[in-house]
Amino acid sequence: MRNEYASKVIARNRVGALIRVFATKPETVAYQVDSALHSLDKLRSLSIDGKPIFSRIDFLISNDNRFDDSDCGLTAGVLRERIKTDYAGVPVSVLDVRNGDIYCMLLDYGVVNQMEDRVSYSLVVSHGVSEYITQENVEALIAAMYCKARVAGLAISEIGSLVAKGRIANTFALWHNKSLMTVGGFDLRAAKPERAHLHLHEKVTGSSSEKSAHYGSPEVEYVLAGCEEIIPLVRFLKFFGPSAAVVQPERAYEWRTGAEGKDTDAHLRQLAKLATKEVRQTHMAALEGVTPDILERSIIDLHSSICNPVPVEM
Repeated sequence: MRNEYASKVIARNRVGALIRVFATKPETVAYQVDSALHSLDKLRSLSIDGKPIFSRIDFLISNDNRFDDSDCGLTAGVLRERIKTDYAGVPVSVLDVRNGDIYCMLLDYGVVNQMEDRVSYSLVVSHGVSEYITQENVEALIAAMYCKARVAGLAISEIGSLVAKGRIANTFALWHNKSLMTVGGFDLRAAKPERAHLHLHEKVTGSSSEKSAHYGSPEVEYVLAGCEEIIPLVRFLKFFGPSAAVVQPERAYEWRTGAEGKDTDAHLRQLAKLATKEVRQTHMAALEGVTPDILERSIIDLHSSICNPVPVEM
């Protein structure tokens, strides 16, 4: 049944994918580019009824050096050259974004670009979890849109307990773009602060057993930013009612984080993000005057007889 619903969505709508990419040091460019292109291989392998699922795929290169999570300036060129050589004719673009943070402005820019190209739904996916880009997982997300979902998230294992509570994560999430932009997109209150202001911005701490195993101490610290999904999710519930779908993956896969020396900075950043995610989600929900627990009310039951599969309309 999922395939039938996904097929109906694809027949009437264009679906895009957005993948954020950056390498902070020249020596990590090759790792990040290889990982990004692996996600491209997975995305372009998917089709429904003989039609490619993704009409447009955009790599968003974070390249504003006012921010920490910014590229060293080489990744866009290397990625474009690899695509020109190995992916001629594939509907993929490399967008070198030189203004804005990686959490909010980068994604808002990507979504708006895809909307201008008549893309109704955009999949935001981390290239580190590209093994989860499977026919079954992606079809399930798209099928959820036929059941009045405005956002659908994949509950990958490391964050599955939070996603299961309606806290959809842009690690792997499909958004109805018109709904997302109607509630203001990814609110800049969740944006990463500029380097010049980092010393003034609140930090949060956490503990990571994986960090302890790899680096000898469990303590992590992360700026109180990100979790950009929470504010639009709260607004979805407020204005549209239950409209979030949670999809369980067909199996668990590896989340590639640059461990084992491939990109140590990226690995440490990832561990700090995970260990502080819940407290940052709580902060972002508080900006809307609620706790993140309210998002459990936003989950729609995809298996219920009241699903009434009709594509969402504004």
